[in-house]
Amino acid sequence: MKPLILVDFSHLFSRNVFVAINQSNPRKENGKYITEEFSPQLKHLLFNSLQYIKNMFKGEMLLALDSQNNWRKDFYSDYKGTRAKGKEDGDLNWDEVYCVIDEIVGAIQENFPFKVLKVPKTEADDIGGTLSSLLGNERPVILVTSDHDWLQNLTHGEYVKMYDPIKKEYVDLTDWEHTIINTPAGSMSRFTAMHSLQGDSGDNVPKVTFETEFSSNFISYLKENNITSEDVEEVKNMSIYEELIEKYNVFSKIKSGKRKGEVKLDYHIWYKLNDGTLIKKDDYVKNNMTCDFEVVEVPEKDIFKSVNFGDKKAKSVVETEESLNNFLNSHKLYMKNFLFSNTLVDFDKIPEELKKNIIDAYNECNIKYNPQGMLSYFMENNLGQHVNQLAKFHDLSCEKHSTSSLDDFF
Repeated sequence: MKPLILVDFSHLFSRNVFVAINQSNPRKENGKYITEEFSPQLKHLLFNSLQYIKNMFKGEMLLALDSQNNWRKDFYSDYKGTRAKGKEDGDLNWDEVYCVIDEIVGAIQENFPFKVLKVPKTEADDIGGTLSSLLGNERPVILVTSDHDWLQNLTHGEYVKMYDPIKKEYVDLTDWEHTIINTPAGSMSRFTAMHSLQGDSGDNVPKVTFETEFSSNFISYLKENNITSEDVEEVKNMSIYEELIEKYNVFSKIKSGKRKGEVKLDYHIWYKLNDGTLIKKDDYVKNNMTCDFEVVEVPEKDIFKSVNFGDKKAKSVVETEESLNNFLNSHKLYMKNFLFSNTLVDFDKIPEELKKNIIDAYNECNIKYNPQGMLSYFMENNLGQHVNQLAKFHDLSCEKHSTSSLDDFF
């Protein structure tokens, strides 16, 4: 019985982009790396990784890709919003990079012995989650990814395992994390419950304590404006709320350039006029103002109190169903935030229609194996190291019906 080798290709591609840049040392043009100077090394790294994975597990290879406009952005418009801003301000021309990935994926679909799955409105996460649940109790499913989120799939099938291609080792949940508990959002592992409580900063999914309490400075400001309520939901629903925020002079701070540990703070630009008033730069330009001004950098003001909620606290909260319910009921917004974040991070919450689309796409997906096409692609792209290794991309013995038991794999 062949294992299904389910590769998080979107994650694999993104990781190798930055490795290729470090190894190629490309020049920059208009602040962006010249894509054609690192793309050959990127292709080499990707096919090297795929060859390694194929020969290590000797099974049915499935590359899972992200599609655009995934369903989570319909549910929450700011999903992965910080990533989009980071890409816009970063030193990669992502439009060109995506053209490279499209070209590579096209070549794989036409010539290589790998299935490729890209389903409208879904991410690679959805493909991994759906197929793990569908097949994980019937055949070996090996998830190849370094994405921590995918660990929840280990609770979705007896024969599901996860291999980290960066650490080059299998990763697993602890028995404690694996334990299923009942929550207001349904039954789930402690791991998934903790993930729902803590959110996911990389995907811009808020934690349970996000924007649940106003800062002392903002409370004082509200009182100065004759608002005595400190209830976040109540104040946000006031018609005057947006006007109050505008007067409070909030300057947003955006983190970007994280690739090498950089943190660039990007402030909204405001002008301070002669009379001491502040005006947005965009409004100044739009209204054709000509009065004297100076550019001011005002520290970001804290509307909301930062409530610490780390691993230690999350673990104590999900220790029992009672402790979880007591915590979620201790603040009127905690339950709402938990249910919201759980919808985004829990693979069991993937819409049923999309699960069906993924299963249908998998069942209809065929392999086009064309050794001559593989050879031509490698030669056209100066990937000489792979020309003499075509056989490693396809072990014909894997195509025979195996009589191995599941114990042979696990």
